[in-house]
Amino acid sequence: MSATKDPHAALSAWRAEPGSKRAFQAFLDSLGPSTPVATFLDSLGVFQQHGTVDADLLAQVGIKAFERDALDIARRFFERALTENRHQVVAYSGLIHIFYRQENANAAIAVFKRAIANGALHSRLLSDMSHVYGRLLGDTAKGRRYSELAHQTDANNVAAMDNLARMYAGRDPEFADQLYTQALARSPEDAQLNMNYALFLLQAGELARGWRHYRYRMDLSLGPRKALRYNPILPGWDGEDLTGKAVFAMAEQGLGDELLFGLTYPALYARARHLTIGCDRRLIPIFQRSFPDATVTGFRDTVVNRVRDRSFPYVEAGVQAGTLALDHALPIGDLGRAFWPDRAAVGQWPCGYIKADPERTAEMAARMGPRREPVRIGLAWRSGTVDVDRKHGYLDPDDLAPILAVPGVEFVVLQYSLAEGELAHLRRVARQPVIALDDVDLKDDLDANLAIMENVDMVMSPPMAPAMMSICLGRPTWLLAGMPWWFFGERSEWPAHVPVLRWLRFNRRHGVPELGPVVEAVRQLAADGPDGAWGPNRAAAD
Repeated sequence: MSATKDPHAALSAWRAEPGSKRAFQAFLDSLGPSTPVATFLDSLGVFQQHGTVDADLLAQVGIKAFERDALDIARRFFERALTENRHQVVAYSGLIHIFYRQENANAAIAVFKRAIANGALHSRLLSDMSHVYGRLLGDTAKGRRYSELAHQTDANNVAAMDNLARMYAGRDPEFADQLYTQALARSPEDAQLNMNYALFLLQAGELARGWRHYRYRMDLSLGPRKALRYNPILPGWDGEDLTGKAVFAMAEQGLGDELLFGLTYPALYARARHLTIGCDRRLIPIFQRSFPDATVTGFRDTVVNRVRDRSFPYVEAGVQAGTLALDHALPIGDLGRAFWPDRAAVGQWPCGYIKADPERTAEMAARMGPRREPVRIGLAWRSGTVDVDRKHGYLDPDDLAPILAVPGVEFVVLQYSLAEGELAHLRRVARQPVIALDDVDLKDDLDANLAIMENVDMVMSPPMAPAMMSICLGRPTWLLAGMPWWFFGERSEWPAHVPVLRWLRFNRRHGVPELGPVVEAVRQLAADGPDGAWGPNRAAAD
């Protein structure tokens, strides 16, 4: 992990030379992710009494504000920096990042053109434009060209190497690996770079190497949406054998990740002397039903100054009182290293390790009524949290129209975050009624989700929580996506380690999804019927 600079020592050095730009910059760099923006603004005001505030310092404060999501403040500082120096590349880059975050491609492109007009063209800005075109606008060909130009302009630019590596991960993995290696040689503690490399390695099946870099997911520099920290009173884990131990598996990341790493729970449950599971409160009844002798408890999060602290009140109280003995407490992402150290160890996942509530299953069957078509598909298309970096993996109602128009299929909505008018639009473009249980809270009532899934032939979804719930429930699942990192080197449409899964990849051309193969697969399913020979999913379900 990245080493933490001593802010007290840096502050003392700056106080010794209050007008030293070098000492002041070192102090700013020493302040961690929990430091509020006001501290940087106040510090800049103090420095200004003794030294000269130039474009570099203004841009640096702009970066600190951007990292803390204070975009308006960041924009003002970047513009001030450009007033001082129209060649300030960091300020141009900062403005492009702000507009990228706001999904304003035209404004980002305008900043890039402004930089060119002022003679400030730089590999950093070319790399930024690769993101704008490749991710924001969905023009992957143009994004790749900008990424290549950035690398050609400066072969030592770490951001350009990282970006180009991601562009070539599927096309030329060997070249991508070389780029990551070169980038990490220059910036070995860059948390995001390490995480990008980790996911590349895990996707490629290089699990031992991948897990080593995956530990950077806990680096607080990634911000509270990605990283967190736990109570230090809980015992850690350094790779020891978990057999016969009292183990506490601690939730991290999102609901889908909890279910994904929960695929190791059956083995851990059998191996440990006692298993305690700390999870999202919505999963408590599900994990308790699936692991009746385990202790299952929820967590509470507190975010202060961009640092997310996660506590497990029941467990921490028991440890402090001496009534709960734990040998090891592991963030669940570490269970990958423990149980999937290489591809051979992955084996077939225990799809079906969670169980639906039989009473809720019967209730949902009655609510949904008898079938009106031979095939019934549960459908979700978009995460509740959509940002610019993830949205291209999701769909919208217009994208779904050719799928919903396939005759012989009725669809059941598993989408919990319906936008206004979205359901009405779906029903207009579908050839048959779309079933939606409007009064069921699909976000909070996960048992209702599982009960509905038990009453459909299959679930179709991008890689998000409904797909992972379906896989973990053991239901036939069609995944609409690019290759997930947890394929671990598997490239088949029917990944061997996930017996209930069919992977239907779709691409985007200029932002528009090409869903022809998905539509054809649904047509074939409708023609064959739910008991037809539509692949290993059916065999696994049987």
